[in-house]
Amino acid sequence: MQTNFLYSDYRAHLNFRIPWTANTYNDFLENLYNIIENNFDNPLLTVGFLATNMAVSKSTLNRKLSGIIGLSANELIRQYRLKRAAIFLMCGKNVSETAYLSGFDTASYFTQCFKEFYKITPKEYSKSNSFIIFQKLVSAH
Repeated sequence: MQTNFLYSDYRAHLNFRIPWTANTYNDFLENLYNIIENNFDNPLLTVGFLATNMAVSKSTLNRKLSGIIGLSANELIRQYRLKRAAIFLMCGKNVSETAYLSGFDTASYFTQCFKEFYKITPKEYSKSNSFIIFQKLVSAH
């Protein structure tokens, strides 16, 4: 009987949520995104680089990110770069220039990652979105 009480008390403590946890995660993510934003164009931005700058191990970084946003650090870096690349393409940058501005080592690897993420090649994306931007500009005048 005493064991059941201790067990349920222990379980209640496990389910207890600390009120500042959300702010801690927000601070963690804010610091992380600042590091990524300031270095996304650097091909040396890696999981190791992020972990060092966040003062955690690579496994801790991956575990925290997986728990908070459901992505590994590597996936987060890649998606961040690809989203920035989409902006560069919409602004009229060519594929090679966009690849290097986004921190990818080669245009071919960038194209492969872009197509995998957006289900369309960077060139097709650029053409389709530049047309949409052109239509918005024309309709605004």
